[in-house]
Amino acid sequence: MLKALKSSGLIHKVGVITLVLSAGHLLEDMILVMVGRYTTIEIWMILLGTIGFSFIVGLISRVPRVKRFLGG
Repeated sequence: MLKALKSSGLIHKVGVITLVLSAGHLLEDMILVMVGRYTTIEIWMILLGTIGFSFIVGLISRVPRVKRFLGG
C-alpha cells in the first residue's frame, strides 16, 4: 500500500499541505501571542482569528492551480 501511495504522489502532496498549514497556523499563533502581550486577549478574538484563518485556507483551496495539485 505504501508503494501505491508513493507512486501516486500522495505522500508528497500531504507533506506539502502539512507544511503550508503548519506555517500558517504558527504565524497565526505568533500574532495572537504578540497581541496578548500588550492587551488582554478575549476568547472571541481567538475564535475570530481561527475562523479567519480557516476562511483564508478555504479560499486558497479554490485556486485552480491548487485544485489541480490536490486533484492529481
